[in-house]
Amino acid sequence: MKLYDALDMNALRESWAQKDNPELSVYGGKNLAFTPAVQGQNTGMDPNSGIQHFSALHNVFVNHEYTGWMDECKAISETGYIGDWSWLCKVRITGPDVIKCMEQSTINGYKSFPIGKGRHIVSVLPNGKMIGDGIAFREAEDQILCTGGTMVKEGLMIRPEGCDVKVEDVTAEIFNYHVQGPVSTAVIEKLTGETVGDLPFITFKEVTIAGKCVRLYRGGMSGEVG
Repeated sequence: MKLYDALDMNALRESWAQKDNPELSVYGGKNLAFTPAVQGQNTGMDPNSGIQHFSALHNVFVNHEYTGWMDECKAISETGYIGDWSWLCKVRITGPDVIKCMEQSTINGYKSFPIGKGRHIVSVLPNGKMIGDGIAFREAEDQILCTGGTMVKEGLMIRPEGCDVKVEDVTAEIFNYHVQGPVSTAVIEKLTGETVGDLPFITFKEVTIAGKCVRLYRGGMSGEVG
């Protein structure tokens, strides 16, 4: 049985819903939501595991390192790495006023934002102070998916007041992996059986991996191809 076939999605949603509950401690009450590798997180909290390098990032425990920070830093520029970024918040905005909602939520312009494109977005308060940033994906004429840190949620970065839109938190529905480095294109092409090297920067398309439909986004968070 593959990992994704064994996932209890109801338990995953319940776990994610508890992550911001101030009455629960991470150690005593909160289940670790998804990632990066639940097994790794649980192992890291075992005092006998030898793995002590953990930090809380956006209320989710993440490893500081797996094979060693120097080895991992070199991999980004010399070979490649796979990063589990599923903990990022994801909000889907749907409706005829989706662009109006984005314009009043971020400082970006959207006159040219075709379907299949992504865009780095930045949100500020009325006084100009920055709230946070993320990436927006134009999924359809009336639908945009936004992803980023914990500020990407309704009432913070996403402000739909006066807009005919529906805002949904779909964080627990979507898994997000970064494949970065010089060999990343070859790895993805081997997995998909498709040529992806010509996919334009900040553009996405649907591909199939292990029989599952996957959204492939050409970006890059490390200065390398990703």
